[in-house]
Amino acid sequence: MTWTTQQVKDGVAAWTAILTNVPQLELAFAQGYFFECDHSFTGLTSGSVHAYPALKDGTFYLVLIPSIYDNSTSDIGANSYVYPIKTNSGTGTNRITAKEANARIKRFKDNYKTWIPEQVNSTYGMFQAFDIARQDFECADTKLYFGLISTPTAEVSKTIDLIVENLESTVVYDDFTRPVPPYLNPSAASASFYLINGINS
Repeated sequence: MTWTTQQVKDGVAAWTAILTNVPQLELAFAQGYFFECDHSFTGLTSGSVHAYPALKDGTFYLVLIPSIYDNSTSDIGANSYVYPIKTNSGTGTNRITAKEANARIKRFKDNYKTWIPEQVNSTYGMFQAFDIARQDFECADTKLYFGLISTPTAEVSKTIDLIVENLESTVVYDDFTRPVPPYLNPSAASASFYLINGINS
């Protein structure tokens, strides 16, 4: 699915508008827990892939854009890949193990309603994007699943996760992802995540 740059900005802005609205967040996450991605990022030689939640006409999407194009001078629409959220998918069988991947996915499906208000009221609030290592995309046919990692001693007892399932002849799961915020380098946040920080500039 392709969107124009303005549609991408509008979709990300619509997600940003509900970051503190627990009922609206529940409605978004209730729509599913994974995204089917048919674009190969294996040719990327630098940077990472930024994954932005977005809303359009009430439907939850994930917008994937190589970080090198996530800036004010890029044609963001032409360099983005947009996927609607889906549900009722079995997972195959392994970088984190299939057992761990499925445990995180199940934890998300079972606990997202209790996790949402806890995350909204935390120091950093609801996530606005994911930073995904390009090495996670090992083939062109992937699925990206929401998961929750148990973090019982942290401020929030569960941390959101985005698990990349590579659908090769042997299915493998990769997990070099992190939610944003917090930023690894706060001083570079505006430049690194334009669709969050420069969207209104």
